[in-house]
Amino acid sequence: MDEQSVRTFPPSLVVGNRVWTEDGYPNHGPAEGPKVDISPHQGGTITDIGEAHHIITGYILFSVRWDNGQVSRHYRNELLCIGRFQNRAAFEAAVKPKGAVELTVGPGDGFKNVRFDVEYDGQAQTATLQDERLWREIVKPLVEESRLKISMTKLKMVRRKPTK
Repeated sequence: MDEQSVRTFPPSLVVGNRVWTEDGYPNHGPAEGPKVDISPHQGGTITDIGEAHHIITGYILFSVRWDNGQVSRHYRNELLCIGRFQNRAAFEAAVKPKGAVELTVGPGDGFKNVRFDVEYDGQAQTATLQDERLWREIVKPLVEESRLKISMTKLKMVRRKPTK
């Protein structure tokens, strides 16, 4: 992984990048077992990326070796990627939103994406997030703390023409 891709926000779920869990993963694993209990407030490193069970194609599973030595597999939406950082606090300290923030929500007010300028790990860039969790849990509180203006665009409902 080159230096540029390491410092791009948001960080990607790739082998070698770190992830964080606030709540842990109690009794985690496939229905047929084995199950593991991953403790809260813990980091881990992505060690492998593979396709899920052969019946469900297209779903990617990420193997994570947690800092306590346990290994578990997770879908994308279960993981909070913190890039190269050892813990969530260090990751958050490296994220510094700047300037205007453009939030787009759907017709039912559901999150679509947010675009903003950010200094991430010392590098200025424009980021577009489609990960509502990353927005809600990390970026939005930083934006509010910095008192940055959030402009919101609400997408209109698209009416489909009836088919004959």
